[in-house]
Amino acid sequence: NVLGRIVTLNGHAFTVIGVAGPAFRGNEPFLSMDLWVPMMMQPAIMAGDRLTARSSAFLQSMVRLKRGAAIERVQADLDVIGRNLAATYAEDQDRSVRLYEMWRAPGRSGAAMLPGLTVAMASAAVVLLIACANVANLLLTRAVDRQRETAVRLALGASRRRLVQQLLTESALLAAAGGAAGLLIAYWTGSLMTALVPPMPIPLVLESPLTAPVLAFTMIVTALSALAFGLAPALQHTASTMLSALKASTASVTASPPRARMRRGLVMAQVAGSLVLLVSASLFMRTLRNAQTADPGFSTRNGLLASIDLAPSGYDESHGRAFYRDLLTRVRTIPGVEAATLASRVPLIFWSIGDIAVRIDGYTPQPNEQVIVDSSRIGSDYLRTMGIALVEGREFTDRDTPGMPDVGIINETLARRYFDGRSPIGGRIHLGARTVEIVGVARDGKYTWITETPRPYLYISGPQWYQADTVLFVKTAGNPGAIVSAVQQAVRALDVNVPLYEIRTIAEHLQLATVLQRNIAGMLGAFGALALLLAMVGLYGVVAATVAQRTPEIGMRMALGANRLDIATLVLKQSLALTLAGVAFGLAGAFAITRLFKSLLIGVSATDGVSFAGTAALLVLVSLVATYLPARRAAALDPTQALRQE
Repeated sequence: NVLGRIVTLNGHAFTVIGVAGPAFRGNEPFLSMDLWVPMMMQPAIMAGDRLTARSSAFLQSMVRLKRGAAIERVQADLDVIGRNLAATYAEDQDRSVRLYEMWRAPGRSGAAMLPGLTVAMASAAVVLLIACANVANLLLTRAVDRQRETAVRLALGASRRRLVQQLLTESALLAAAGGAAGLLIAYWTGSLMTALVPPMPIPLVLESPLTAPVLAFTMIVTALSALAFGLAPALQHTASTMLSALKASTASVTASPPRARMRRGLVMAQVAGSLVLLVSASLFMRTLRNAQTADPGFSTRNGLLASIDLAPSGYDESHGRAFYRDLLTRVRTIPGVEAATLASRVPLIFWSIGDIAVRIDGYTPQPNEQVIVDSSRIGSDYLRTMGIALVEGREFTDRDTPGMPDVGIINETLARRYFDGRSPIGGRIHLGARTVEIVGVARDGKYTWITETPRPYLYISGPQWYQADTVLFVKTAGNPGAIVSAVQQAVRALDVNVPLYEIRTIAEHLQLATVLQRNIAGMLGAFGALALLLAMVGLYGVVAATVAQRTPEIGMRMALGANRLDIATLVLKQSLALTLAGVAFGLAGAFAITRLFKSLLIGVSATDGVSFAGTAALLVLVSLVATYLPARRAAALDPTQALRQE
């Protein structure tokens, strides 16, 4: 019954003409959109008429390629179109059109979430392999008790293929039970995924529905797991000759070198996998600590942010300028406010991108080089309000009005890269048909990501480049939360129909800047702890089984004069040898793997010695603890009883 109804958006009446399917939320992964409006209604929804301005680059086109079409070929055609546009229109000079798969396009939610999801998937795979190794070791141990049974079956005419099939069927039942339990746990804990979603000003959705593809994937992983932990033990189980198996004692059967090597190899693989996860977790935990104390290039204390958009209330440019001028006057008089200003962007928001193509007087680009700088519009007193140091020149003032020459402030990186040691003050940067004169140089900072390296940045005067939507920045002497109501009252005093939204302190905002590192550190920490537990259980199981199988040997050693300390040392040495071998392989693997995500680390090297050495020491210590009970049990054996078993 909703079709034909009227919905009022920004003071404009829209008629509902359709309802999207319940599973469709838009073309942005992980973002939940509620409604869609025609593109030609952009001026009624967003500030300014961006559809008729060639300088506007806010749109992203979506295409569906024909079957068999290669992205590279389509990109080549787009390059030709881009060059033709640049030759026809001055505003399109130094621009290009890039083609990406939708899920990995820059600035989109899919690309932002991909690193965290990749780490989660890889960690889960490592834990699964460690669990498979544990089960394989248990099956190898169980095979000892069934060795004679297998020999009897072979003697009665059963083929080795038939026995392998039987053992794989048992492994498949174990894997199926595990897969079913995993699906059940996933169903019960699916809502926990929302704990990874921080408070954000955009509708971020992270769900884990048990859809048909998820069920199919689980079935495939279950089948592969059954093969992973079932095939090798089954082949080993049927490898002994029938006659030797019937004649041999339990001790001699279990002393088979291939079986012993496989069990030791599985334990070493478990230790190595655990070490890789724990080293990665340590690196990200140190990264998170560094990120929380890192210098973003602006003050993180006593700051308040709030967004305003005058376009929905019908303000034109002249009335909008007057509104913002009066608002700043009122906010600056609020008790406790030290400074206030406006800007088009909030630092450290990955979905807010201000890249623009420019031409810089005195700089000659290299062949096929496109000079791209990040940018934002800021008001007077912005640098002082944000605590950004001015290296050279001056800050914007109230005299930088639309009637005056366009002015800009650049950062240190832009000055070094494009001015080659000469003073940039007085230099000119061309933005399409407009030219900006540089009046100041500001200290480098972080603009989009907390992990980014310094890159060229340009501040342009907000009053000279009016836009209806903006962000209010307020610096306070004390708690910024105490002035929220006063700021809201200042806006209502000017116009009760203009809302103040996305109100938050700078400290709260900075939590968003480290959300990726925080989530990855949490996931790796949890997976690493689980992997360590599984590895230690596997090590305990192997050592305990070995002690049980070597009971007659231990009894003989004690009968020949070995004391309890000698026996305990023997067991501990065996465990320590396996652990050290696994640690060696794990360190090599961690050295290779951690380099893949070094771009996500802050203030710590991908080969950080503290993380590597500390994790290795932890594994050795935990392995000794896991071996304590089997060693103590071996040392407490009665030699007489041990020899009677043989």
